[in-house]
Amino acid sequence: MGYVQAIIAAGALAYSIVQGERGARAQRQAQRRQDEAQAEAQNLASAEQRTAEAGLRRQNAKKPNIAALLEQSRQSAATGAQSTFLSKPGTTPLGG
Repeated sequence: MGYVQAIIAAGALAYSIVQGERGARAQRQAQRRQDEAQAEAQNLASAEQRTAEAGLRRQNAKKPNIAALLEQSRQSAATGAQSTFLSKPGTTPLGG
């Protein structure tokens, strides 16, 4: 009967080893899938950030500085070749 118990113990040990190897393999596969998912998420986040930055650059490039353009126009109208009596500061059409 001692042989039967030894065989059962050896079988249980072998089963434990096989199950341990299966668990370790499954854990490695899960870690690999997690690493791949994290890398993909980082790539998507980087791509979204680049897209957002490009959109902001396009928006900023399309916004003219209206205040500066109006000031430049006012100054050139008051002093340039296009200035008239009416466009100069401090003058009135009837001298008053």
